[in-house]
Amino acid sequence: MDRLINRIENPNPHIKYSEINIPDQSKTGTGFYITAIKSNYLNKKDPIVSIMYNPSLFQISVNINPATHKIPVMLGRENPISTKIFLLPEKIPKSKLYVFKVTFKDWEILELSMNGKPLEIMNNDGIQVIKENGIPTINNIKFFEKHLEILEEVFLKDFFSNTKNETHPAYIRGQLCKKIIEQKGIIKFPEQKDELHLFAKIILDSVIFISLSEGNIQDIKFGLMELVGDENILKKIRTRIVKSEQFEDLMVELYFASWHKSRKNKVRLIEKDGFPDMEIFLTGKDISLPVECKKITVNSYNRFNKVLQKANKQIKKFGNDYYGLAVLDISDLINEGNQDKDKLEVSITDIKDIVERVLNGRKNRCVKRAILIWNDYIIEGNPPQDIFIGFRKNFAIIKNEIDKTISDELDEIKFFEGNTVTYWIRFKERLKS
Repeated sequence: MDRLINRIENPNPHIKYSEINIPDQSKTGTGFYITAIKSNYLNKKDPIVSIMYNPSLFQISVNINPATHKIPVMLGRENPISTKIFLLPEKIPKSKLYVFKVTFKDWEILELSMNGKPLEIMNNDGIQVIKENGIPTINNIKFFEKHLEILEEVFLKDFFSNTKNETHPAYIRGQLCKKIIEQKGIIKFPEQKDELHLFAKIILDSVIFISLSEGNIQDIKFGLMELVGDENILKKIRTRIVKSEQFEDLMVELYFASWHKSRKNKVRLIEKDGFPDMEIFLTGKDISLPVECKKITVNSYNRFNKVLQKANKQIKKFGNDYYGLAVLDISDLINEGNQDKDKLEVSITDIKDIVERVLNGRKNRCVKRAILIWNDYIIEGNPPQDIFIGFRKNFAIIKNEIDKTISDELDEIKFFEGNTVTYWIRFKERLKS
């Protein structure tokens, strides 16, 4: 009887370690799974997703959502076999580490405990058809109508009625909203299986535009376009966002700006030749940081070197003693969705190695941090079972070590922490006509 133990240290910034423990490898459906959350993350609203996955053999996911106080847990082989939702305490006691332990036997989830205390189980009847992080459950049709309204505020209605735009990512998402509205809020399976992950991107797009316009995320309500930036910035957004070849590049910039704006940092978008994309003023600190954003489509030393040297030159426009950030979206270099984690880690490691070598060159002294961002999503389950969908803006931060004094000063600053969108879809058997 061979015991299986696999422990991963710091799988993401929120988690100190995760560990799977199977007493008998011939009975993989019996054992326990531990996720240890760092103390300062459980009191935030951002969801924390912990996953252990071995294709076709074993999978377990623990999805901690402090905003809703719910923790969906899923266990299975290729598809989920057991799914339960547990409830966080209304008042979370202070602790240096929050250790969540899932106990399971014969592919049935028995218990989830936090620091040794069992958590309450939520009745499955409480699961709605679609849930969105931090946004109250609403009627499905209304849900998609609200997100379509956000898209139409930014792109204008005519954009989504012009078939010349049918290859544009936003047009595709807008048409999906319209389709679900026409279907009276019903998601068809398996016809729309390949579109399920797009719901997360629609939600994230809305969060970006709402944050920038200082609207209301809880009500899915757009604010004022004038609050995004000055006349030059609005002209830049209006002209570039409708072009497929420029849309993703622009969204990297808007996404990073919206993240900081949602954290109460002041953001000044810049539209001036030779200057970086924005300047961020950190709340509570006498620091402003120029930021240059770029989507990377070619994985080579020369490409990263060219981009970072250009960012360095742009940051120096603020003055030779200035330092700033380079935000590099590497999603095109990473295969999204249900990742083979070993292959993913090797790929990210290779890219990080290239960026670290480039960043610490003498020509890039003003770029004090390079932030790599990429998309990662999972879809678990098949009807008639519930389907769990998780979409994450993953990230890695690479330090420029040339000037260690400045580098050490910046270590306490949260430049970026990513975003995670998780939701469940419950299916019912289609009525026969």
